[in-house]
Amino acid sequence: RLNPRLTPGGVFNRDVDKWLRALGGKRFDQLEEWLSHALDVRRAICALNLYGSMGTGKGMLAAGLAECFENETCNDGRALGKFNVGLLDSPIVNCDEGVPKITSDEALTVDQAFRSMVTGGRVTIRAMHRDPFSASIYPRILFTSNDRDIIRSIVGHRDLTQDDIEAIELRLLSIPVNDDAHALLTGHGNYTHTRGWVAGS
Repeated sequence: RLNPRLTPGGVFNRDVDKWLRALGGKRFDQLEEWLSHALDVRRAICALNLYGSMGTGKGMLAAGLAECFENETCNDGRALGKFNVGLLDSPIVNCDEGVPKITSDEALTVDQAFRSMVTGGRVTIRAMHRDPFSASIYPRILFTSNDRDIIRSIVGHRDLTQDDIEAIELRLLSIPVNDDAHALLTGHGNYTHTRGWVAGS
C-alpha cells in the first residue's frame, strides 16, 4: 500500500525538480513518464536502468520511491533470487551495480526471474521455512550502476538467442544519468542540500 503519511499529489519542491531534470538531462521526459506510472502497482511497467557517474543521486531516487510505500524500504537485487518474500513489504527492487549472483539451487535463472518479475501478476513467493505461495505483485525494478551494459549482468554466462535478448531489452528503459546532476548536488553541498529528501544518509 502507499505510505499513509504522504499527501496525494504531494508538494512541489523546486530543488527536487531541478535535480530530477539534471539527472534525466535530454531524457528527462522519459524519466518523468516512468515515474508517473511507478506508484500505480496494479499493472506492470518496464524496469528502469539508470547508469552513469557516481554522486548523481541514483540511489536517492530509488530510496525516495521506496518511501512512497508503507514499509518505506527497498528490496535489493536478491529479490530476483529464490527467497523473494521482501516483495510483500515493498514493490521497489533496487539492483545496485548490477544483479547479484544467483546460485545454482535458485528456482529461475537471472534472465528468467527478471522477465517474470517485470511482467508481474502472479509471483511465487518463497521464504525460508515456509511453503511457497502465489501473490499478486507488480514490482518496480531499478538498476542503478556506473556500467551501461546491464544486459550482460542479467544474461550472465548463458547463451541466449537474439529473440531472448530482445525480450529483455523490451522490458528495460535505459537512461544515462547526466553529470549535471552531480555538479548540481556538489555545488549545493551534497548531503547538506538533500537532507530530509529521503530517510537516512
